[in-house]
Amino acid sequence: MKIILSRKGFDGTYGGYPSPIFPDGRMLSMPIPDSVFVKIDINDNLRSFVEARRGRCDLDKKGNLHIFSRVSKEDGRLLLACYSDDDSQKTLHKLIKDSNKYCRYEDLFPDMKFSGDKFDKVFSDLYNNNARTRLDSFCHLDPDIYDISKHENQKRICAFGQSNGVLTNLVKTHGVEESGLFLFYGTFQNVHKVNEKWAFDKNDTPKHIIYGYLEIKRLIEGSNFLNEAYLISQHPHFLYQDERNGIYIATDNLSTNKELKGSDYFNYDESLVLTKDRLSKSKWDLCPKVFKDKNVIISCHTNPNNYPWKEDTNKDIYFQSYSRFQEFVIEDNRDNPIVESWARNLITRNIQKKDNK
Repeated sequence: MKIILSRKGFDGTYGGYPSPIFPDGRMLSMPIPDSVFVKIDINDNLRSFVEARRGRCDLDKKGNLHIFSRVSKEDGRLLLACYSDDDSQKTLHKLIKDSNKYCRYEDLFPDMKFSGDKFDKVFSDLYNNNARTRLDSFCHLDPDIYDISKHENQKRICAFGQSNGVLTNLVKTHGVEESGLFLFYGTFQNVHKVNEKWAFDKNDTPKHIIYGYLEIKRLIEGSNFLNEAYLISQHPHFLYQDERNGIYIATDNLSTNKELKGSDYFNYDESLVLTKDRLSKSKWDLCPKVFKDKNVIISCHTNPNNYPWKEDTNKDIYFQSYSRFQEFVIEDNRDNPIVESWARNLITRNIQKKDNK
């Protein structure tokens, strides 16, 4: 089985900050900001609308209007007033309607508390300086492994979407379609309370940490989304029903341990930290006995002119991960492959530790 290391959540580019590690060990991967957008002819009225709402909407070079947070009744009225023709009115009506389908940061983790504080207090303290990560800003909840999105009258479905070149690479190049195991990782940093306000611990540095997993049951292609709407209608990729999108559905239970879910999240543990101690976050402490073998292929790291295994100043070996890509597919072609065993042992040990806490 292929193991896929998949980078998700906040970092310096998306969200501007790391995701938090709380004093009790809980890790919350913050979904990246999202927008509802539409292609429309740009006129002076629309430019004025955008300029008056800087940080809440924007225009890109291709003529797309992006809305990053809740559309109020007043904003909706002013937005529709930018155009008088019927086609543009219909287009903008759909944009406003679609915005109600998007998940917002204020919708996340409603039942969780952190040292007595609700999530909205924690989120505002840590991220409210960014105009696109306010509580009413849209977020791209994908993957959902925290029991947030549930379909009425049905059991929860764990799913993960991909699109465009990334999906093509997974399916066409690496055959990640009907089986595989995603290990989700992201950028995390410790947080604590200072004078009753949550803040990042300045004595800690951002690290890449594995925070959850999803074992693949099947892939629903974009052209079949409508046929499976009862399963995936709440997923953000459901809004884009074309061949460039796909949604991976998780198994009900882990295939090698039926007592564990097919998708779940972890609390912090040193075994989940990818970043090598005292090095920058993209320099990983992968075990050479598991990964440094000519029969282990890690996608995006096969260029002979850029060998990923390097030495630091103390002659300690580390793995230089390639930061531009979201997914690294690992194929272990040894007679006795051990990468899958490493991944499954990591999952079992950390889920049992979380459940026994």
